[in-house]
Amino acid sequence: MGRLEGDVDPHCSVPAVGFMVMKGLLLHKPEIEELMAEFPKTTVILDHLAFCPGGDLEDPSWDYLMSLAKHDNVYVKISAFFRVTKEPWPYQGLRGKIRSLVDAFGADRLMWGSDWPWLTEVRPARGLHGTPL
Repeated sequence: MGRLEGDVDPHCSVPAVGFMVMKGLLLHKPEIEELMAEFPKTTVILDHLAFCPGGDLEDPSWDYLMSLAKHDNVYVKISAFFRVTKEPWPYQGLRGKIRSLVDAFGADRLMWGSDWPWLTEVRPARGLHGTPL
């Protein structure tokens, strides 16, 4: 792998890089670690629960995701539940996983996303207001 290169926009006070790790978090581990080593002030955002398999807290990708919590610049999007589990709405099996993320990262480094418009393919958007996690 080559050195990451690029210019930082001088108008951007906090550069950020998002990772859409659809094929698996561990496949992107070298790039994530290289980015954090070379650009330690860059905010790293992992989309869709980092695509870690739902319900399995023993999965190696989940262990790696949890290890990233020690870095204050890593954030996780809590979104697209249907992409990480085969469980039907309301995805009760993910509650423990989300609680673990809150405990490890803190609520300030988690971002909820609706995954609109794909959400409507799985669950109609109406009725989401007030739905507990």
